[in-house]
Amino acid sequence: MPAGFEAAGVVSTLADELADGETYVTSYEVCFPARTSFGMGKRKPKADLTVTLDTGAVLSLKFPQAAGRFLNAKEIPLPLEKEEFFSTLASRERTACMRELVAALERRDLTRTEALKKLETLGFLPEYAEPCVEEAVARRFIDDARYTASFIERKKRQGWGRGRIERELKVRGVCADVLEGYPEAFFTEEDDLARAATLLAKKSVPEQRAYEKLVRFLMGKGFSYGTASQAVRAHLDEGER
Repeated sequence: MPAGFEAAGVVSTLADELADGETYVTSYEVCFPARTSFGMGKRKPKADLTVTLDTGAVLSLKFPQAAGRFLNAKEIPLPLEKEEFFSTLASRERTACMRELVAALERRDLTRTEALKKLETLGFLPEYAEPCVEEAVARRFIDDARYTASFIERKKRQGWGRGRIERELKVRGVCADVLEGYPEAFFTEEDDLARAATLLAKKSVPEQRAYEKLVRFLMGKGFSYGTASQAVRAHLDEGER
């Protein structure tokens, strides 16, 4: 079986067919599963690809739905010698994989890890997904450093602290250390205190145990205890004047 294709109930193996000389593919059909919702991060069900040979043998394969749609849109001329058919089929799947990656990147920037996971959930095997992602990296369609710098600045504007930003970056498969000058070039004590103060200004002061609750609030946003404590004390002192 050619690399990248998943056999499901193959009636006659390729090895058996090769023993009788050249074998031709006379027809194929892509059947898509019923439309159902699938959770984020869950693999999308694959389509069934049925390939009929001139010997009468039938091969049942699993195929990514996106690749199946592309195959239907750009049909393979038949009859075609079996090895050439599967080579063409693999080329169609590689093209479909790159098309899906480009479409995902048009919607939003992705890290290398996110891109691989996205293609995996669509049903593409690593031998197709990894080369596509590496090509995107080489062309700088995917740039983890660019993504990280943009993510940090965006989340700082939303009031996040360094701790929460770093945790979320790890979830996305990147580390802020890839950035030159990190963290000094991105975080300063004055800036952290100013952002913490902005968050506190929008929050009412609890009637009881205000200091503890507000410090926990800021730490939940990713600020260090030292920054949170200093910001809360300044905020409470200002309120007493």
